[in-house]
Amino acid sequence: MNGIFYSKLGNRGLLRVKGSDSRNFLQNLITNDINKVATNKAIFGALLTPQGKFLHEFIIIEGSNGEFLLDCETERLNDLGRVLINYRLRSDVQISDMRDEIEVYALTHEPILAETKFVDSKPMTVPHAIVFDDPREKALGQRIILPITEAEKLLEVAGYLPAAQDYYEQLRLQLGIPDGSRDIEVGKSTLAEAGFERLNGIDFSKGCYIGQEVTTRMKQRGTARKKLIVVRVSGSSMPPYGTPIYAGEKQVGEIKSGSGQLAMALIRREYIGESKSLKLTANNSPISFYLE
Repeated sequence: MNGIFYSKLGNRGLLRVKGSDSRNFLQNLITNDINKVATNKAIFGALLTPQGKFLHEFIIIEGSNGEFLLDCETERLNDLGRVLINYRLRSDVQISDMRDEIEVYALTHEPILAETKFVDSKPMTVPHAIVFDDPREKALGQRIILPITEAEKLLEVAGYLPAAQDYYEQLRLQLGIPDGSRDIEVGKSTLAEAGFERLNGIDFSKGCYIGQEVTTRMKQRGTARKKLIVVRVSGSSMPPYGTPIYAGEKQVGEIKSGSGQLAMALIRREYIGESKSLKLTANNSPISFYLE
């Protein structure tokens, strides 16, 4: 047994962007530098509104034929494609939905608390696969993109084992990784609130992109009013998504995605520094800060 487990990421799909203008097209839109992308090196990035608000997040890797593959939220894949098409104008760029052809999996070490790094950057070869390190956080392991018709067979032949159903979700929360629009509010959140710099999702030295001026100004001035953090919920059950978090009678944040006793939470920054002295609750359950 090689100690590597796979988790099917059913909430992720793929858009393919190809054509002679595709590199420049994406470079002018996204928050990261497309020139960092190669066949075995991915980047994390986002598409913003002109006002610097979050629209979409994605991981980008180069395909075997030089096209770009965008690993994005399945439920919002159509909207991302529509936005990209609207920006295409007369560029030689073709955008296609690949979720019926390809599936996305995560490869991680034996399911324990991931306090060690994913060491094996080149796992056992899997035919017809695109494999790359997760660009957001080394401890998240690797992503693997496989043909939908034979994905799990190829993984099993390679010697990998299926992880428990909720393992990857727990790992993501332990590491403080937001899950797209479940945690980042579309049209409202800024990348500073969502911690995109920590997730290697912004290149502040690249040229202009949509929302760049506001994003840079917020970094320089430190004006983000809220922060997405991980909290631990004490109680018999996780409060529902969107449950307000209170300090006494004052609402200071809200619960986002959660699993077990951990949840992402959007908290007003002035209350984060007071975490040791404040008594926070959500749905009458005590809240403590797990990862700021």
